[in-house]
Amino acid sequence: MLRLRLSAAFLVCFAVVQIGTAQQPATPAPQGQTRQGQGNQGQSNQGQSGQGQSGQSQNGQGQNGQQQGDENGQQGGKPPAFRGGVDFVRVDVIVSDKKAQPVTNLTENDFEVLEDGKPVKIEQFKLIKVDGNPVPGGPPPKQIRNRNDEELEAARDDVRIFVFFMDDYHVRKANSMSVRTPLIRFIQQQLRPTDMIGIMYPLMPVSDLQLTRDHEKIANAINTFDGRKFDYTPRNIVEQNYARYSTDQVERIRNDVVMGALQGLATRLGSLREGRKNIVFVSEGFTAMLPPQMRRMDASAPANPIESAAAARVQDSGREITNEWFGQMDVYSRLRDVYDIANKNNAAVYSLDPRGLAPFEYGFDDIPFGPPPTFATDRRALQATQDTLRVLSEESDGRAIVNRNTLEQGLADMVRDSSFYYLLGYTSTKTGNDGKFHPITVKVKRSGVDVRARKGYWALTAADVEKINNPVSEVAKPVQTALASIAPSVQSGKYVRTWIGTERGENGKTRVTLIWEPLPPQGPSLGGGGRREQAGGV
Repeated sequence: MLRLRLSAAFLVCFAVVQIGTAQQPATPAPQGQTRQGQGNQGQSNQGQSGQGQSGQSQNGQGQNGQQQGDENGQQGGKPPAFRGGVDFVRVDVIVSDKKAQPVTNLTENDFEVLEDGKPVKIEQFKLIKVDGNPVPGGPPPKQIRNRNDEELEAARDDVRIFVFFMDDYHVRKANSMSVRTPLIRFIQQQLRPTDMIGIMYPLMPVSDLQLTRDHEKIANAINTFDGRKFDYTPRNIVEQNYARYSTDQVERIRNDVVMGALQGLATRLGSLREGRKNIVFVSEGFTAMLPPQMRRMDASAPANPIESAAAARVQDSGREITNEWFGQMDVYSRLRDVYDIANKNNAAVYSLDPRGLAPFEYGFDDIPFGPPPTFATDRRALQATQDTLRVLSEESDGRAIVNRNTLEQGLADMVRDSSFYYLLGYTSTKTGNDGKFHPITVKVKRSGVDVRARKGYWALTAADVEKINNPVSEVAKPVQTALASIAPSVQSGKYVRTWIGTERGENGKTRVTLIWEPLPPQGPSLGGGGRREQAGGV
């Protein structure tokens, strides 16, 4: 009885203290303090594991309910009033002088933002300054041991994120060997202890991506990078199933695989935080169309010198040039989906061409038999691949490190972009959720400066807003476990192993590819039925 009385007395005292604290007036923000919205208070607002899934809506158009606030209250003794909604737009702005050095002394009044050519009111303003070094006298950078550590550390404003996407499908073996040294040197010399980095490949599941502060581990992985552009030898079961396709079809599949992986990577990074993230896209660009002498109906078959020589005669014909143009437009159309996702998730793509200052696209190793492409054909192909890299970077607020003698300077520019930039936010004045592209223009009133910002954003549709406002409740984990226990998986049949992939088909349709292979029968001790009929073919 005495314990119950003491517990009740303690609860009453605790409640009185809480009421007294709630009645205290709010402390006004200090004058001249940098304006900061809710979405950028890294650890306190984004460190929680459950908030990672809002990355897409936070970055592109501020589509969640935790958007940047209206912080005019810091000038007049009022606390900041936070704003949010599906119409809130956020823009990262990089300002540099004529010497390519960052300009960090601008104020909100120095900026002007236009959407669809009309000025909008800036409601959020903040200067982001990060050097990648721990605070003097503070604790050392925390090591990343699990997903929870990754989410907590990535959400911090003082942490820079870099992911190396090694596109082995579009890098020649010799160039993959030469690009290793500058990339490893960049990691060792320009990155700092708090920087989080990762590495990804086209066929790597995005769920396997792990950001780390163990920079030496990523450097060792880069040291094994092995390109295989124009090498169609299958290395896994997925590639074996289309190894006998034509070379043009294989190139299209490779383009789709890489673009899909880039979209997945951008979405994964967007789930970590709304601040700026960087993707180093190591690639020689997307191939829209091979020259006639490199086309084969069976990519796994060796080239036929007689057929190659006959096909080379039409490489500069009007029909061939027209087909090249349409192929390039198709690549640009699919690229739009990539930088659209990158913009929504605030992931800047820095395309790095390992060819450096490239005079030609095709070499003797690419066409061992038959006549080489003409200078005109080669020039068109080189320009086309470089343009895909430029478009991808420019449209995602990155830089294209293309056609350069040295790659280190371009990588240094990327680090500088991530270290000094302005974060602006405003509420869009568009009427309705039209699902259209809305261009954004950012101007600075100071002369003699270079301004870079995202080109615009794709607005939500009415269906998107409906999904955000009325999310479908997920099935509870215990229910999922119970259902899984009574519903055996497809693979438990022990007959076949399957893989399903999709790609864009003709006339706006989707092409679905189902690949399966028979599994060997298992004995009764392993849960199988022992002897059985062999799986047939389709």
